[in-house]
Amino acid sequence: MAREYLVAEEAIGKLVRAVEKTTKRPVEIILLGGLAMALYGRRRKTRDLDAEIPALTGAQLGRLLRYLNIPADLSKDVSHWGMIDLPPGYRGRAKRLWRKGRITVRVLSPLDLVMSKLRVMRESDIQDALYLIRRFKLTRLQIRRAMSRMIKASIPSTDLFFFEKFMEGFLKKRVRR
Repeated sequence: MAREYLVAEEAIGKLVRAVEKTTKRPVEIILLGGLAMALYGRRRKTRDLDAEIPALTGAQLGRLLRYLNIPADLSKDVSHWGMIDLPPGYRGRAKRLWRKGRITVRVLSPLDLVMSKLRVMRESDIQDALYLIRRFKLTRLQIRRAMSRMIKASIPSTDLFFFEKFMEGFLKKRVRR
């Protein structure tokens, strides 16, 4: 049986309620992935919830997953989800959606979300990135600068070489401005 797709508002509400059960401390949640795309207006289905919750411990993240009872990728630091880090300062650029009591919900900025999508290099992520680039009129220069910051922040590896080559081709062929 295929899993149901998540609806952004319901998934976020469920996440917030689960966080409230997990800790009494102030918590900031940063959303990314398919839910972030939905919040930016992309009609897209997603089957999981991707979020960074830096205030929680590993044990608390585990409890949170049990409370949620939906597929989720949760972390204290999403920058290191792959060999290529997000551009430094992404937390400060995340857009505040709302604050309820001690919980603040943010979404990655459009440019940082583009870069999180492009570092994966899957076709569905490339299409998401193109949507954001067009919607928010992001330029080659903005993307190239973000790429440079990502490369400088990441641990040296051959993945950086492949990422840079992919990005140069992507910018040349797919980004007009």
